[in-house]
Amino acid sequence: MKTDEQPENHTLHHGGCGPSGGHAAEGRAGGPAHGDGVRPCRERGGPGAAVWVLYEVKQREREKALSVLVTGMEMVENYCQNIPPQAYALAEHYWPGPLTMILEDKGVVSALVNDGSGTLGVRCPDHPLTQAILRQAGVALAAPSANPSDQPSPKTAQEVLDYFDGHIEGIVD
Repeated sequence: MKTDEQPENHTLHHGGCGPSGGHAAEGRAGGPAHGDGVRPCRERGGPGAAVWVLYEVKQREREKALSVLVTGMEMVENYCQNIPPQAYALAEHYWPGPLTMILEDKGVVSALVNDGSGTLGVRCPDHPLTQAILRQAGVALAAPSANPSDQPSPKTAQEVLDYFDGHIEGIVD
């Protein structure tokens, strides 16, 4: 299929999943938001299917919530509510970077992403390519680590392929 989108954004906008900037990114034009309205993937049909693919590919327990990647606090405000002033101060100091904040979920994220606790983990990555993907997608992306549950984190794209070859759409390295 010919598309003017960058390959990684085409995959995300069409319900695929693949590692990006050291994390398995998943999403579509709407990402994990809008209730259970995540676009179906080829591997499973129905609402929220792309999120289920993340759980299946990673062999992740459903009870373990997924965090989402954001471009900054402005995007966080689309997904979280009652955000304390301290969260803005932490973001100012530590984002982009490895800090994940657990905030009150606004209820727009698919129930498949969080664990039903009413909270959502949000992080602003410092990898420039991941930031570019997030900006182009315009939505938060569910983003677990790029390794199967209970396995060591991969250090190279080849190690990610060794874990997931045939189960992901591609790698942005």
